Amino acid sequence: MDSLQEYALPIDGLRLGVHEFGFKVDRSFFEAFENSAIGESNFEVQLTLEKRPNLFVLNFYIQGTIQTECDRCLEVFDLPIEGSHELLVKYAAEASEEMEVIYIQPETRVLNVARFVYEFIHLTVPMVKNHDASGGECDPDILNILEGQDYSDEPESDEPNPIWEALRRDFGSN
Repeated sequence: MDSLQEYALPIDGLRLGVHEFGFKVDRSFFEAFENSAIGESNFEVQLTLEKRPNLFVLNFYIQGTIQTECDRCLEVFDLPIEGSHELLVKYAAEASEEMEVIYIQPETRVLNVARFVYEFIHLTVPMVKNHDASGGECDPDILNILEGQDYSDEPESDEPNPIWEALRRDFGSN
């Protein structure tokens, strides 16, 4: 993870107040993580770090695109992604993590935010990825094929299914 040194923030010497950082995230960033679901991408991450006496408040604003397949037509397209996330960093005797709070030891000099950038980008990617989000249109040839499919649950023939008949007979169901 030496390639992620630019995400190491020197928190030891920071004055109280607001500090801003910016990062460009692309394919090489995600390659530093094993089994990343994101490959070709282009993101701008703006990080606002507010240092308080015993607390850091980190606000991540993420904007960019990932190259992905449309869930509807399987065409590869650039999906726009945008979101923001907040993370609290507090001092404690032992380092640990909770949902949106991490604890660091008071002698910590550097806070590497690469893992948080990675996780927040993944959390910002929508579950359903299709052209609707990008303003594009699905491949019309694939849509025509899909329109011709019969997705009904009704059986194609009127003949009774022998498996269901055996179950009805064995368990007395109608």
